[in-house]
Amino acid sequence: MIPKVPKRTRSTTSRLIQRRVTSFFEFGLLSPPWMTYTFCISIVTAKEREQADWLEACKGIIRPQKPDLGLSFDEWITEHSPVWQRRAVVQIRRYLAKECEYGMNFDVSDSSWDGLQFYPFFDDYHDDATSTLRQHIIGGAGFLPEDDGYNLEFCWVHPFWRNQGRLRRAWTLFEERFGVFSVEPPISNAMEGALKSIKRQQIQEAEQAGASNGG
Repeated sequence: MIPKVPKRTRSTTSRLIQRRVTSFFEFGLLSPPWMTYTFCISIVTAKEREQADWLEACKGIIRPQKPDLGLSFDEWITEHSPVWQRRAVVQIRRYLAKECEYGMNFDVSDSSWDGLQFYPFFDDYHDDATSTLRQHIIGGAGFLPEDDGYNLEFCWVHPFWRNQGRLRRAWTLFEERFGVFSVEPPISNAMEGALKSIKRQQIQEAEQAGASNGG
């Protein structure tokens, strides 16, 4: 007669797993093999996510870039910022390359970010995953150092948030930070319109300052 094997209950299985995990730590191992395997899967998933971002940009799917859960973006994203922040900027640059048919030789590596300073344009955007409003990057401006100062290397704003004066309002901040800087060509029609608007604002402000001084 074949003896019956008792079925393992949920609590029994949990205790067995707990004893196995404990035994691995007692023998000086950093983690059980299945934990290491899970960690490797997360790395692959991150690479797949980057590939998915690239495919989305190629298909013309554009999304505001959200921070990792519980974190927030730096006011200026630079080579010293975490990789997850740089990844969001790379995606913004992909959108620009796709829309304007520019070249794209830019990634999260330190060599790509050498000296780059990126000013994000933020807005609170609904996150379906958490059902809350979260800070998202909806565009921004990237600056690179040159021999005689700085260049505005690239600038892009999500189409849903354009024509709201974000670049114009940030222009004074850029001048305070970089002094006189140039704008790297080619210049899109949208960027040309923004620069004309900024120039008109500067002329108006100069005229108002002259009038207030009695000039």
